[in-house]
Amino acid sequence: MFGQAVGDYKSIADGNWSILANWQRYDGIGWPTPTAGEGYPGQINTPGRIDINNNVTLDVSLSAIVDPKINDLYINSGSLQLSTFDFSVNGITSISGTILDNSPSGTNLFIGLVYD
Repeated sequence: MFGQAVGDYKSIADGNWSILANWQRYDGIGWPTPTAGEGYPGQINTPGRIDINNNVTLDVSLSAIVDPKINDLYINSGSLQLSTFDFSVNGITSISGTILDNSPSGTNLFIGLVYD
């Protein structure tokens, strides 16, 4: 990955967004699993970048937790299932995998450019 900054996240397993073991967080040297104090993406701080490399299901509304929610989102492979929860991206959204939203509830906002 290019241009990673401290606090960026990447998925490493299929599963729910809010499970720490499904993520790694860049610490400037490597990609350890985030601690409870660092949280999952968007739980405590606004991540600069999130890379989705697995099938991840959003199981929490991020708009109620952090504002802004996400800066840049890259769905490299796998899928992001938005489900019934609120989700916002302020920056770039790049979709090489799949983004799914088949629910009439939950608000999804993509402010920046969206590439596929």
